[in-house]
Amino acid sequence: MDVTFSFRHDCFYCNLSREFPEATMIVACNDQRDIVEFISSSQRSAEIAIKKLRETGTEIERSERGNRVVIVTDKCLCHICRDFETPIPDDLKVLLLSPRVFNNGWEQRRILGFDNGHVRSMMKSLQEDFPTKIISKRPVQCGLAGELFYPSSNQLLGDMTQRQVAAILLATKHGYYTTPRKITTAKLAKAFGTSRPTFEEHLRKAENKVIQTVSNYIRVEQ
Repeated sequence: MDVTFSFRHDCFYCNLSREFPEATMIVACNDQRDIVEFISSSQRSAEIAIKKLRETGTEIERSERGNRVVIVTDKCLCHICRDFETPIPDDLKVLLLSPRVFNNGWEQRRILGFDNGHVRSMMKSLQEDFPTKIISKRPVQCGLAGELFYPSSNQLLGDMTQRQVAAILLATKHGYYTTPRKITTAKLAKAFGTSRPTFEEHLRKAENKVIQTVSNYIRVEQ
């Protein structure tokens, strides 16, 4: 079973993301270093978050691109996170996939397990102890290669401009891609602060880049 979920709990990154609800943090760790991608329209938020990271005693390297700041630490912060309660068990029957995504005090995780009963039991236990939201749940059908190798957020969004990313995220948030649609491009353009043709151009270019990236993976799997 392949489950993506988010939950609220105490840990360094959850608490940091709670201070900056407008930002998203994507964290990968190899037990030696953390790589943190901080995505926010507020440069001030990024600078304060970096300062708090430095206060943990770690040195960092950074690079910037648009509204994204990528931080590489000289050591992972697992030793700090262990001071908090760890809600997900270290269980050989469940594979915890990287990266972790943090937003507004919630941590998003993806797990892969081949004992469906065990996965359901683990999720039930998690929901009893922590506020938890199930984002997606589906059976594993394609084997490990098909389940693990999928487009990354950087592959999907990396070539987009900030306006294109903002347009497609706004459209998704307000139900433009649901059936039936919950909002028109005219209303989205008004919320975006631009004309309908300009907004539709941003959206169309973003959609084209997403479709092109996904189609490359579909061709490989076929």
